[in-house]
Amino acid sequence: MAEEWNENGSQAYREGNLARAKEFYQKAARIGSKHASTEPKYFSNLSAVLFELGEYEECMKAITKSWTILKHGGTSLESSPLAIKLATRYAKSYYYAREPSRVKVHEDIKKFAKGVSGNDQDEKAKEISFWWKFIESGAREYSPREDELDRARRTSIFKTRQLPTKELYHFGHDAVRSLLDGLEHDPSTEMKQSDLDPSEKKRLAFLFGGSGDARHVFGTVLHAANSGWNNKWHMTLIEIHPATVARNVLVFELFTEIQGARTEEEKDELFASLVYLYTSMAIPDYCVQRLMKTAAAAAERLRASAQGEGPVILHGHLSIDRSSVPEILVVLKQWCQPIEKSVATMMKYNPVIKEPVGEKLTERLEQFDAMFRGQVGFDPNEDTELERRLIDETRALIPPATLINRHPAFLKLHTTRKPTLKAVREEVLKTWKPNFALFQNVTTYGQRLGLFDEGYPENDQNPQDNLSSFFYMCIRFSKHHQMMELMSVPRTVFYVFKQFFIRVIAALRALRGKLVVEIAVDDVITGLPRIFADSSRPKTYPNKFTRMWLSNVPDYTGGTLNNAVFLIPHLHRSKSNMIMSNILLNTSAFTVVPEVTYNYVLLEEKDLQRFLGCRHMQPTAEFSAWRDLALVADMDGARDASALPSKAELHAWLSHLLLSTVKPAHALGAPRRVDQPNNLAAFVHLLIYLHEHMAFPAHWLADFVAAVFDNCLVTAKKPYCGFLPIPLSHAKDVKAKPEKVNLEFWKSDLRLVFSDLHPLVRFPIRHILPDDRVLQDADMVHLKTRVTENIGAYIPPPHSDMSFVNAIGLAFYKLRKNASIKSILAERGLLKALNMSKEEVERTMGSVQIMLSEGYIDVIEDECKTWRWEDKRLMPPAFINWRMAKEDYEKMRREKWEMVLYRTDVGLVMTEPARASDWIAVET
Repeated sequence: MAEEWNENGSQAYREGNLARAKEFYQKAARIGSKHASTEPKYFSNLSAVLFELGEYEECMKAITKSWTILKHGGTSLESSPLAIKLATRYAKSYYYAREPSRVKVHEDIKKFAKGVSGNDQDEKAKEISFWWKFIESGAREYSPREDELDRARRTSIFKTRQLPTKELYHFGHDAVRSLLDGLEHDPSTEMKQSDLDPSEKKRLAFLFGGSGDARHVFGTVLHAANSGWNNKWHMTLIEIHPATVARNVLVFELFTEIQGARTEEEKDELFASLVYLYTSMAIPDYCVQRLMKTAAAAAERLRASAQGEGPVILHGHLSIDRSSVPEILVVLKQWCQPIEKSVATMMKYNPVIKEPVGEKLTERLEQFDAMFRGQVGFDPNEDTELERRLIDETRALIPPATLINRHPAFLKLHTTRKPTLKAVREEVLKTWKPNFALFQNVTTYGQRLGLFDEGYPENDQNPQDNLSSFFYMCIRFSKHHQMMELMSVPRTVFYVFKQFFIRVIAALRALRGKLVVEIAVDDVITGLPRIFADSSRPKTYPNKFTRMWLSNVPDYTGGTLNNAVFLIPHLHRSKSNMIMSNILLNTSAFTVVPEVTYNYVLLEEKDLQRFLGCRHMQPTAEFSAWRDLALVADMDGARDASALPSKAELHAWLSHLLLSTVKPAHALGAPRRVDQPNNLAAFVHLLIYLHEHMAFPAHWLADFVAAVFDNCLVTAKKPYCGFLPIPLSHAKDVKAKPEKVNLEFWKSDLRLVFSDLHPLVRFPIRHILPDDRVLQDADMVHLKTRVTENIGAYIPPPHSDMSFVNAIGLAFYKLRKNASIKSILAERGLLKALNMSKEEVERTMGSVQIMLSEGYIDVIEDECKTWRWEDKRLMPPAFINWRMAKEDYEKMRREKWEMVLYRTDVGLVMTEPARASDWIAVET
């Protein structure tokens, strides 16, 4: 009977059905044990499938049982091929086990292995010696130092940006929402109190990534205060731009000042300052003065509160990450000073304002207006169209009635209702100022490149954008007795936002003691581990969040793949878990979500759950890519091996992603712009995720890494060639049979990346990258060199508007006489190199190393007078800064290598060659 089950197990094993094979082998071993079988193969076969499934500790137990049977079977262990096989598998299982120190090494197997490993002539003896040395050396007993972890957490997953300026999106563009509502107000995705698990009933945590002007935080606060739930609330806002965070700090400061106002006029002046700051290009001078004083007060409050330990707590509920304080203070201090700018010049550089985005107020509120029309007695919409004209012609908003006496031309317009706006325009140009929050500070933004002459920013957003969504929020969270007053207010920007902020302030007051609003300046995709590691962050703050809202951040940060790899580990696995986002950068590139998934992940939608443990909600709905996207994680986290893809499927997919990382496709401009920002560090993080969160066996991943490092990767997959996005049809574009690919060009970068991230890699790779090959700080050199643009070459439309994309690679080379670096880095050249042998590449091309790891382009602004952002030329005058292994640098200097920068998304060389003799080592 045992033999029959054993045969069934072997058949399943040959077919690749490991879970089934395990089941059959377990039955064979169980029956064999019951009948005191002297046959060691039952437990040996079981150990083989347990090893393949990554159940290493169970594998060692099975090996021990097989060993005991073998030892007492009368056969000499020294002459038994099975004994060598078992001892080798035992050593590999011990090496790959997550916590090998918990397992006591079997002394008899250890003694046998030592005896066999002395034979250097036998290949099997060499193998057993290779694996047992890791047990002897305690190679798995590694505890990374804090400085190593810090280096790993700070390793960028993106390529270099062509321009270092941080893009600033001045005003929000989404309709305001509450995260409790879920996807597109679908009732099935709304959070329900009955669905909360025990931890959520104590506290609900939400993450707002790319939090912008915090409108969705305010919408969620409103909902929370009116939910009737008794739990506490934690809302974490992460925003990469210090100026955006500083503006939110200023908004909370204004909330406090509004509550302390003594008169209606003072209160409306504060509300006007708040609304204009939040929505408008132009601000009355008296509001500018008020905002400057408030910025000074906020800076002083922040400075005074930053003296102690822990986060900086303001207003009782605002918790500011201590490491973010210096950057915020720089901006607030700038805002305390007047700027010598005018509305007239602002309008010169921004002559056109877009039509308002979102549903019209009159249309959305029609049914409500009908209910209250008889009681209100006038049309509250009568000033809406007038204000729209006012915005078009002057960029100003209609002031509140309590302040209109300060605006003679507005008062006359309001009194006479004459349609001419000439006097109003003249008054605005004289007495209004540009919104100072729109102007960039070099310290926090990077270089000013991208601005117009005289430092004026580009902005064409309309203050009336999505105004109806703010008013609808007011209706939704108003008590019955408040509705009459609400429906009576004029539907101008000031009055709608005033009503909204009145309710937000009341909600914050109602949640006092139950709400923490945490703010940090960082990148939401990779920033969470850095924020969590900050010793000043209270241990009581959450590390996991039930829901996340990312706006369209994924458009720039690697889409679905990076959302899964970097954010799902921080998603609380409950019924309500969800990562929501939308698409704005490439609205014409996709129609349905499966197209988005394949472009970023190279998986069909049905395979997303198998490989990454998550799924999109309603992915196949008509035009689903034009709506909000919602990524949901599996409730049970990592699953057993039966639910995972096979090792062959995993390696095929990883090969495809790796090839697409080193040889990206061609990008188009908006509205079909699809970014490919990932470098090789992002790929290593994927491997980490697959091991830590998907429970893929360690040796499956290590075997793949070994194939990459040894440059012997074999695959039938091909990188996509053509314009993005990558179509679903590309899944079928494979080679007739697997072939070896040549990854020699990226060998140095791979070593650098694995050295940076090795403290985070929990599956063992020391048999691939030994300690003495891991680059420590002392083994690296920081370099800089002057780069000049590749004269005569330019990026043609539609690529020329993409200077802020992470798409720069560094190519180091020493070429054969007839070889050209421009030809090699072009799409066909890289494809050719990938498909040639290492020896053939060296013979026909020479030596090339490509670095995708992030460097820094330091623009020389004093020399930029003849270079403008809107030019179609490649590069401003600049220095490039990067890191590399000292030994590589010394070799390249000795052999007289050169370096160029190139655009990975168009395959275009951007700079003239920089000789290695001109690379300067710099202190860091």
